[in-house]
Amino acid sequence: MQLQENQTIETETEIFDIFKKHSKIKYFVSNRVGGISNEKFAGLNIGLHVNDSVENVIENRIILAEMVQMPLEQFVFCNQIQENTVTEITKHDAGRGIYDSSEAIKDTDALVTNTKNLMLTVQSADCTLLLLYDPENNAIAAVHAGWRGTLKRIAAKTVKHMQIVYKTNPSNLLVAISPSISVENYEIGTEVINAVKKYRGRKRNFLQFNEKTGKFHFDQWTANKTQLIEAGVTPENIEVSGICTFANSDKYYSSRKDKGITGRFAAGIALID
Repeated sequence: MQLQENQTIETETEIFDIFKKHSKIKYFVSNRVGGISNEKFAGLNIGLHVNDSVENVIENRIILAEMVQMPLEQFVFCNQIQENTVTEITKHDAGRGIYDSSEAIKDTDALVTNTKNLMLTVQSADCTLLLLYDPENNAIAAVHAGWRGTLKRIAAKTVKHMQIVYKTNPSNLLVAISPSISVENYEIGTEVINAVKKYRGRKRNFLQFNEKTGKFHFDQWTANKTQLIEAGVTPENIEVSGICTFANSDKYYSSRKDKGITGRFAAGIALID
């Protein structure tokens, strides 16, 4: 369900019900409320790579860490490349990319770990972010799934990695899908349509013809949820935020709404003592 502009959006960083009963993790989904960035980046911009003031972004990250109540030095950032690479994170990666994007985890869109006190962090301004938690084997993942990564099955690949490395049973996984652009506002062109046609999984409802725009639209929420279910995740264990970043660009950064010049919000998850 897409929330419209006049509907309530929580300003708290913990927006999912699915994780509420689990005390062994800490997670967040930030938005653009607060922070010190200005103009197109106004608010709590977390992205160092978008030509915002480095000083402002670092201060925003410090603010975020205080909100989450975890030291910034325990966050782990990655340089996302719209692919399906999954990277194992260890205690030696703590603090990667927090002050300098060149020091972030290289060329990956999914971070996984079973090490405590590491805040796996991914960023977005319309793309889907996924947070995964295996409560049986105490393992987590944070995933950035743009349309390219989604169609390259990054969600399913992350689940498979957790199966192999942590002995995860997919039916035990809890998955939260972040605010991102909804199908109503995600008009696409030939490149995405052709990529969907080549997709190997079920394609039902990924593409929808929008009579208002006269164009095809891509449903990344359905695409990722369907992929997770195909990978063995129980449907009831998947929570979709239902918040459209485009329709709510006053609360969340939206690259499409802001014509490519905007900040980034983030989502992260950590195992805690």
